[in-house]
Amino acid sequence: SSTVASEGYMTAFHPSPLLDRYFDRMLALLAARGIPVEFVAMPMNQATRRAVQPAVQAGFTAYLAQYEARYPNFHVVGPAMPAWPDRYFGDEFSHLNPHGATLLSRQFGKCLRRLLEQSAATDCVPEAAE
Repeated sequence: SSTVASEGYMTAFHPSPLLDRYFDRMLALLAARGIPVEFVAMPMNQATRRAVQPAVQAGFTAYLAQYEARYPNFHVVGPAMPAWPDRYFGDEFSHLNPHGATLLSRQFGKCLRRLLEQSAATDCVPEAAE
């Protein structure tokens, strides 16, 4: 789909107060338990990305940076508003079509494996026997 999604019509980024509250609460609970959070933004189609105002991208990027500063366990991986070719999308809401979803799942799986391998190498050190 080459239809421009709602992000393409925004003039500024303003998070929903309810979603922001849930996001903050979730990150606080994960931080309290020492659980790392790797944030990966969903891609949008190229048509939407071309229509997104610079202020919207800057606002969303700043919003995520505030959370990175507030929660040391929270990290943004990759760009805040990645764009993929329109052919990977199936509707006006920037939902991936089956081909796009398969591609994203494969790429995300590779990323998760790399993260787990790094974690396993540093976090899975056997404790000394007593």
